[in-house]
Amino acid sequence: MPTYDPILTIQKAVFKALGEAQINYVSTPISIYEFVPESAPNHYILLSQQSCIPGATSAARCKVWECTILLDIVTGFPSIQQSTSTVAGEIAAQVLEVLEGKRLELTNGFQMSPTQLIMSNNLIDNKTKDMIDVHRFLRFSFGLEQHQ
Repeated sequence: MPTYDPILTIQKAVFKALGEAQINYVSTPISIYEFVPESAPNHYILLSQQSCIPGATSAARCKVWECTILLDIVTGFPSIQQSTSTVAGEIAAQVLEVLEGKRLELTNGFQMSPTQLIMSNNLIDNKTKDMIDVHRFLRFSFGLEQHQ
């Protein structure tokens, strides 16, 4: 059996789980990206900083990894007066409902332990000067195995 990229497998599973859950804010669907296009809406989710660190193998035909993935929930506002962390918080609550403590459906012989939220924090920035971005970061960790 060929070896598959664990990060790509996880990424596909996260896209699928969040897409099927139809994450939204005030009935507007929230897009999920790996790379954000210039035409992105003001509110979206960015999958970033995926990592898989190989662990000790338990059998000759079994590979294991300790993995993390960071979700950056970005909400944009035209001014500081209109900015709020509530929007990012409401989107984060939906994401947590879908991912926290869950085992995602994986392909290519991969299996995972339930996800665990290991970090959650907010950040406000205005790099573009024409929009105020409020970020909510959610980092999940989990074990991953591939049986061949």
